[in-house]
Amino acid sequence: MGRFRTALGTLASLDLPPDEVLVHLDDAARYILPDPADPQALSGSLRCQYAIYDSVTGELAIAAAGWPPPLLTSPTGSVTEVDVPVGPPLGQGASYESHRQNLAQQSTLTFYSPSLLDPGPRSDERFAELRQAVAHTDGGPKATCDNIVERLMGQRADEGTAILVAQTHRLPDSCIATWTGSREPSAVSASRRRASCKLRDWGLDSHVFSTELVVSELVTNVIRHTSGIPTVRLIRDRALTVEVSDEATTSPHLRHARAQDEDGRGLLIVACLAQRWGTRYTSNGKIIWVEESLDEDE
Repeated sequence: MGRFRTALGTLASLDLPPDEVLVHLDDAARYILPDPADPQALSGSLRCQYAIYDSVTGELAIAAAGWPPPLLTSPTGSVTEVDVPVGPPLGQGASYESHRQNLAQQSTLTFYSPSLLDPGPRSDERFAELRQAVAHTDGGPKATCDNIVERLMGQRADEGTAILVAQTHRLPDSCIATWTGSREPSAVSASRRRASCKLRDWGLDSHVFSTELVVSELVTNVIRHTSGIPTVRLIRDRALTVEVSDEATTSPHLRHARAQDEDGRGLLIVACLAQRWGTRYTSNGKIIWVEESLDEDE
């Protein structure tokens, strides 16, 4: 199981959509099984549910392999199941599908392992008890977890049962800056100026130089090598994130320019300045994102 967690952590760092993460995990699971020649060796035991929540847009993206759909409690207390297609457990060569939906602020998601309901004649009754347990979330995620344990588990200790409760929030508009440029060369300097002004408004003067350089390189990359209009988004949360989107699906490649080359160093510079960076594909193109640490500003 440790190897499985390592594989999952590596895939998560690539910023892939949930369905692709599960497909890659399914491939990896066939090598992690004790006997790869026997696909039933751990049949049904490798389950995973992978979800991504965007605190800027409020969108949830989720895919499931052998796990029941999570329960969604609205701010008003209504409880519904998230409509995620549940695929088979990992290691069976299956395909998976992502579900996407927008969540209201202060919604609560409750994830639970199948063993919580004890499949059998009382499963429907226990599911009704679970819905009642998550209907009141005023006390926060910990109180909701305690309520579930008290109602459904009591004194019964079960190390194989997992419960995860998460409450959504949205970043305030004051922490986000978005603008659309053009394909004119002047868009590069204009984006630099807007980025530096916003960072000074946020009191992040020490990040102005590095962020100007990142924005400049990424906007230039869109104009020179892709199609569409560059859109820049700055996000101030636990880290400072720069996102530049375009309408192309081509992948950026980090290259090491030779000493006499006049260009080709853009992404290398970005990678050196970033704590993390990557590419996220969308329905109409891609987003290159760069994350800078704000630890020294706290």
